[in-house]
Amino acid sequence: MTGRPGGAATLRPIGWSADGRSHHVPGRYLVRIPEAGPDGVLRARVERLVLGLPGARSARTNPRTGRLLVYYDPDATGPDDIDRLLAQILSGEPAPPAGAAGRPLPAWHARPADAVVADLRTHPRLGLTRAEAAWRLRRTGPNAIRPEDPPGAWQRFLRQLNEPMVALLLGVAGLSAALGQVLDAVVVVGIVVVNGVIGALQEGRAAEALAHLERLSAPVARVVREGRLEVVPAEMLVPGDVVAVRAGDRVPADLRLLRATGLAAEEAALTGEPAPVPKGTRPVPVCTPLAERSPLLFMGTHVTAGRGRGVVVATGMATEMGRIAALLAGAAPAPLLLQQRMQRLVAPIVRATVAAAAVLFGLGLLRGTPAGAMLLASLSTAVAALPEGLPVSVSVATAAAAYRMGGRLAVARQPAAVETLGSCQVICTDKTGTLTTGRMSVEAVYAAGTFWLRSGPSGPGGVPAGFARAGPEPVQAGADDLRFALRVGILCSDTRLAAMPPADGDPTEVALLQAAQAVGLDITRERIGCPRLREWPFSSDSRQMAVLCREPDGGPALYVKGAPEDVLPRLSRERVGGEEVPLGPAGRAAAARAVRQMARAGLRVLALAYRPAHLPEDELVLAGIAGLWDPPRPEVPEALRRCREAGIRVVMLTGDHPETARTLGRRLGILDGGGVLLTGTEIDRMDDGTLAAVAGRLQVCARVTPHHKLRVVRALQRLGLAVAMTGDGVNDAPAVRAADTGIAMGRSGTDITRAAADLTLLDDNFASIVAAVEEGRAAFQNIRRTVRYTLVTNAAEVAAMVGAVALGLPPPLLPVQLLWVNLVCDGLPALALAVDRPGPDLMTRPPVPPGESLLEPGAARSLLLQGLLAGAGMLGTFALLLRHGAGLAAARTGALAALVLTKLAYLSGCRRDPRTGAAPPPNRLLRASTAASGALLLATLYVPGVGRIFGTVPLAPARWAPIGGLVAAQHLVGRLFEAGPPAPPRPSPQQEG
Repeated sequence: MTGRPGGAATLRPIGWSADGRSHHVPGRYLVRIPEAGPDGVLRARVERLVLGLPGARSARTNPRTGRLLVYYDPDATGPDDIDRLLAQILSGEPAPPAGAAGRPLPAWHARPADAVVADLRTHPRLGLTRAEAAWRLRRTGPNAIRPEDPPGAWQRFLRQLNEPMVALLLGVAGLSAALGQVLDAVVVVGIVVVNGVIGALQEGRAAEALAHLERLSAPVARVVREGRLEVVPAEMLVPGDVVAVRAGDRVPADLRLLRATGLAAEEAALTGEPAPVPKGTRPVPVCTPLAERSPLLFMGTHVTAGRGRGVVVATGMATEMGRIAALLAGAAPAPLLLQQRMQRLVAPIVRATVAAAAVLFGLGLLRGTPAGAMLLASLSTAVAALPEGLPVSVSVATAAAAYRMGGRLAVARQPAAVETLGSCQVICTDKTGTLTTGRMSVEAVYAAGTFWLRSGPSGPGGVPAGFARAGPEPVQAGADDLRFALRVGILCSDTRLAAMPPADGDPTEVALLQAAQAVGLDITRERIGCPRLREWPFSSDSRQMAVLCREPDGGPALYVKGAPEDVLPRLSRERVGGEEVPLGPAGRAAAARAVRQMARAGLRVLALAYRPAHLPEDELVLAGIAGLWDPPRPEVPEALRRCREAGIRVVMLTGDHPETARTLGRRLGILDGGGVLLTGTEIDRMDDGTLAAVAGRLQVCARVTPHHKLRVVRALQRLGLAVAMTGDGVNDAPAVRAADTGIAMGRSGTDITRAAADLTLLDDNFASIVAAVEEGRAAFQNIRRTVRYTLVTNAAEVAAMVGAVALGLPPPLLPVQLLWVNLVCDGLPALALAVDRPGPDLMTRPPVPPGESLLEPGAARSLLLQGLLAGAGMLGTFALLLRHGAGLAAARTGALAALVLTKLAYLSGCRRDPRTGAAPPPNRLLRASTAASGALLLATLYVPGVGRIFGTVPLAPARWAPIGGLVAAQHLVGRLFEAGPPAPPRPSPQQEG
């Protein structure tokens, strides 16, 4: 059945069409569009426009066959309308925004909210039924941005071949085959294939790990189903669902707002504008630009303030974010920092390899060597110089570090985070929930001139046992004043205590509600008896929350909770004995003194006030001042001590009172005598240059806003420091994104912060950051060891080849032998080095500057020396065996054995720290790989039939003595030359400041 403008319908045959292009059953239409197969942008456009047809439930195109499968409502549209729309799209004509009946497609932002609800056949308060939502989900499919099909194993393998070294190796294989060295060419190609397979497997494991992380951090949505607010995975949303959002949420689908209270969203992913956009429910004209469609919230954007409810109007690829995802499909990502370092390391090696091969070829021709033989020798030198297995070893090192980070409750989103975190010099950290437990309790309340202190241990769920007066008891101060102050905390909060502990919600509000329960207040009764009329949500700029409620007597009253600095100046009266009395200078001074006393005790201070209807608009009545205690995590002091030993400075950024921040900073050891504490107000008075000058000694920031955090991070970066920034709330996201390494909280963190971060802590614990830094340093150290080992051994091979030609000797090793050595003796031990465990002193040295190379400073001299000595040992063995009557095959076999033994002997040296000479703990995998390399060497020499492949012959036992002597002498000389005064230690960030 196909809908028509007049309501009539025409029959469409069921089954396959005559031309075999389409298949139709009522409610389901399959049609082949060959042009949409390889074209991801066209597929996305077709799906989006087809979904715009009234009654279209889902549309999905198979990228391999080009077939479009559409589920639809037969009463609203049909195959004829789909075919008409496809013809217009494929002809290049602008697709009209019309459905089967010729009606314009819904412009949700231009329609009233009630009309949108009616179109989507839902209820603004009750939402959809579960059965209806399940039926719609089957038709529309999951609410997810479907990227291009992930590369298969074959595509991942081909991607590994897109490297300069691989291209050069394949060129070597082609020339070898042209010169008749078919076996050499086969071995070269085999090595390329092995490296490609290893790289493809590693990339596949990394993709699986990232997919697992995405599943762990999959966004959720608060959706109304059958009148109840439920939390469901965002991919389960369907058009017509009613969704609740609040500050910190990532918008799960395209929503048409039904209600909005102080709502704002950051839509930089769509519009490029980082400033939050105010949102409302009033319709706007159809032609309004995307960035100004205030009644809409878009999938993937983030709510930065307020709360609201909206109805889902588009999901998955039909959303604005889905359209952009299709347009961006196939765009190559920017190279990571580690990839850039590798390119900077490999590019000179490739150039030097080509130059060395050319020089060697010219030198041989001058000595009268046939061109064919010299070309073969030049190819051998090129093969010897290329570190074929280095990229795989580096990938294994970063993957191993990321795996160990996961075991220590820190998950890296990308490999660059592993390396960058190892170079971290400053950690800017939030206080609540990271340095502290995040489980607050009200320890003191100042009300009516009296201090009330928490008495007794906590009860079930952390509820205080009660409060007792402190000091002499004023006659006019009674428990009713305490209860009224905590009643303000009940009305001015959105948290609901769980039936069973632990409570879930904002820690500050949870503490206030638990304290209210402890003094006998009924939270539900208070909220029902004083319903909310309007609210002004908390924001980091205003630092307060206000609600307008209707009192039981029918009059309105405003309730406020917030920072004392913002609330106290607005006070004109104080509640004492149930009456509102003028707040004179003495009362104002007493309130300020109470704030200072609580702050100096390390408590977080919160002012509670209200304004009854009969007071002027700019006056408030002081109900009380609450002091909340958030105890430090027990493992934080030890983690901070390790940071100091590692030369990492910790800067605490908090919105607390300066005295609270100062007390906790000193208690934890963050703030010392030479450190600086800045407030947000003081930062505002500084220009960027002044702030950068002070940042060298900055240790604590109090009363900071998002803008202050961002300025602090950039001021530290202006000093050339690598900065890591932790955060959980929306206000932390800009600084987290700007930092060299952004670290988000996995438990308490908001979606916007996790999206901006490079690293996610699964336990929100500062100690996990220190553990992750250690793993990052270990990864960088292992990469350096692998690079050092690979380059030294390859330099030895080049030195021996060039030396042989210069002395008029034949090449000491055949290309197939060089390739075998690089694959076995470089590959296995290099992989073992890549997963080496960190040494005990790794966190007792200053961090590596982010601009430092993969090679240690001054390492080039050591590498050249070791390479020349190793090459001399191999060449000496080759010449000695030739001189004592050994055949060319036996001499080459001896040179091969000397090279392998030299490489294996150098393993212990490259594991030692070049600065201190210290070695890491024993590596059982390295021992096993060393033994395996030795066993493979013996198999190459003594297993029948293997020698013909590699051009080797069995060595008599007497031949091993001179080989071992030369290798031992070369190793000893290398150790003596390498020994010297240790390099001067790097200055710590504190010393640089």
